[in-house]
Amino acid sequence: RDTQAREGENLAEMATVEGGKGRSPRGIRSSLSGMVQGAAAAASMAQSPLRRRSSSLGSGKGSLDESWEVGGKYQIKRDSMPMWVGPEVNEMVGELFKDDIVLLLRMVQAGGRPPLGFVLPAGGMPGWIPLEDWFSPGAGPVHKVKMPGSWTMGARYAVISEATVREDRMISSEWVAELVPGDEVLALELTINEGDDEDNKIRLRMKISTDSGTVGWISPQTARGEMLLHHVNLLGSEVVDIVRKSVAVTRSNSLMKLSSWKSTTSNTSEESSPQPGAKQRSYTPGQTMPWEVNGQYRVLEATKLKETHLLTSRDICRVPAGALATILRLELRPTDFCPVALVTIQGDGYLNGCKGWIRCTSTEGHDIIDFRDQHQFIKVQARLAEGERARQLREAREAEEAEDEDDGDG
Repeated sequence: RDTQAREGENLAEMATVEGGKGRSPRGIRSSLSGMVQGAAAAASMAQSPLRRRSSSLGSGKGSLDESWEVGGKYQIKRDSMPMWVGPEVNEMVGELFKDDIVLLLRMVQAGGRPPLGFVLPAGGMPGWIPLEDWFSPGAGPVHKVKMPGSWTMGARYAVISEATVREDRMISSEWVAELVPGDEVLALELTINEGDDEDNKIRLRMKISTDSGTVGWISPQTARGEMLLHHVNLLGSEVVDIVRKSVAVTRSNSLMKLSSWKSTTSNTSEESSPQPGAKQRSYTPGQTMPWEVNGQYRVLEATKLKETHLLTSRDICRVPAGALATILRLELRPTDFCPVALVTIQGDGYLNGCKGWIRCTSTEGHDIIDFRDQHQFIKVQARLAEGERARQLREAREAEEAEDEDDGDG
């Protein structure tokens, strides 16, 4: 009780620093509304997808992350701790216990003071908690390491359940499109709605872009915590294992089908299904290549870096799976029509900066270079910014023309 009282006083004191005043909510719906209003002035922690962090995602051990990130899932360290209605309201809305996992929806921090987080526990109501200790910045009741299943701005995710894309972060906004399992989305922004759905639930909302150019807002998970997107970032190194396993399963199934000893009565429906994002063949001869010059792509399996694009060319070195390659030139090799690329390697040690030719697909046709561009986030943001500038110029021109017409009528 003493601990809860002290935390309540700390929350109230921080609200005083920001000029907030206490209030008494009326019922759960008004409490939820109060939480959102209390967070309205707080800027969400928009982190660059290229920002380096001091530990691996969800490692749970070792050094801590450099910063808290909206969309991150974090583990409670304290035996028990209260959640409060708002940063400026000393009223409990729930309680958390050791090893609980919470989703960070929003964060607020008065200058120099420990941050407060608006968090959502699995299957519970959201509330505000201190993320770090009052007198020990960097330490506190929440382990500062993102857990598996966290969402990250700039990451690319596979859709695993039907999801509705809407025009705005509000769930009541206009319909834009429907996503189906197998689609992939790029996370552009993370924030919350205002509890505007029929159940008055506050949810994490993600602004996304698809390969077809659709831009809008979805929920990466339902209010009950059910995943609509697969949590693995397909731009990360994890995609190497996903594709490797998928290729191994495909080869195994093909061998089984070709084996003369296999019984015709055996059940062929038991083949393993590929994991989300395990696309193996992105290029079909005669069609446009999925790779672009100046794009950066992940190498999915170990391959040889050669001096020229020819098959008989001398080997320079071996490029391991997981390395990144920036494409400088693309060609179809004349002998076998295999797509090949002149690349610069971004890797560890002597590999970094190596330049040479690698094939983009294997002899079997599956990808050696992933088709997902590591620079996609930057490119989409630039395209959206250019579109917004064009819209503003168009509106200004239309307004000017309307004004000229009014002057002419006068």
